[in-house]
Amino acid sequence: MFTPATLHPLLENPAYTGRCVYNRRTLSKWHRLEDGRSVERHDEGVEKRPESDWVVCEDAWPALVDRDTFEIVQQNRKSSRENRRHVTGPAIRSDYLLTGLIFCGVCGGRLTGQTTTSGKGIRTKYYVCSTHHNGHHDRCPKRYRVPGKVIEDHVINLIKTDLLKLRDDDQLHQYVADEVKRLSGGHDDACEQLQRELAGLDQKLANLREHLTALDPTTADDLGLYEQAKLIGEQRQVVEQEIEKRIKVCPELPSADVIRQRASAVFDQLEQVIASATVEEKRELIAHFVQKIEADPDSSTIRINLYPAVFSRVIAGAGFEPATSGL
Repeated sequence: MFTPATLHPLLENPAYTGRCVYNRRTLSKWHRLEDGRSVERHDEGVEKRPESDWVVCEDAWPALVDRDTFEIVQQNRKSSRENRRHVTGPAIRSDYLLTGLIFCGVCGGRLTGQTTTSGKGIRTKYYVCSTHHNGHHDRCPKRYRVPGKVIEDHVINLIKTDLLKLRDDDQLHQYVADEVKRLSGGHDDACEQLQRELAGLDQKLANLREHLTALDPTTADDLGLYEQAKLIGEQRQVVEQEIEKRIKVCPELPSADVIRQRASAVFDQLEQVIASATVEEKRELIAHFVQKIEADPDSSTIRINLYPAVFSRVIAGAGFEPATSGL
């Protein structure tokens, strides 16, 4: 069965280009191949080797994928990893809403979630620089943490404010009205015209009925009134069938006013809707608004870039905490 876990190794395997590559990693218990010679090691588990230590045999077998296509795939995968906005693996099950969106202003690395527990059992969420936390202090010497609840609540409140502005946005409601008209394809206008035609035929039948009541049958027949009534009845039947057909093919869409009323009702419940959303639903909402969040420990500020970029905000002194322990 093909899954991301089985497809990713296939996309990165140079064997499909006809290359046989040895020493990309080692599981050897006692030695590694380094700079063309055997070097002692002591059961260090799986160890990825740098490309300079690879042993490569080109055109070892017929290629299934040409080199250019393979290189394009590698560049696309690298770009996808660098710009990925969604979360995978264990992060999916965590309750950190900003994973993949918040970065370190010092080294540019991602901030990851960390939870501390006080002596009284109180759990507190933080975001910490993954580069520093993983021991790469040469790449990021700053040790700090950002309170998770403070920054997450602030982002959610920014989104609520933006959404509430849409409630009375005339331009938006005009767009909705235009879109309803486009989707209906002039259906409402055509149905209205047919209804007017049907009303006109009914009026003609009413006038003929008055004449037929006033005249004797022979005179009415000589004047062709019965034939006229028959033709009008047939025309009326055709119009009714056309109206029925249009209703079946294109059901009546709600008017722009009705849509506006429904939208306003939803906006009235915005607070409850967001509060009751799942972690994944909140993440999806945030991803539509937030482009990037950057923490700057030197100035104790957090910059939040929303879509579009003109909505950038800077939070100063919003509970930003340089870490004093735990990292």
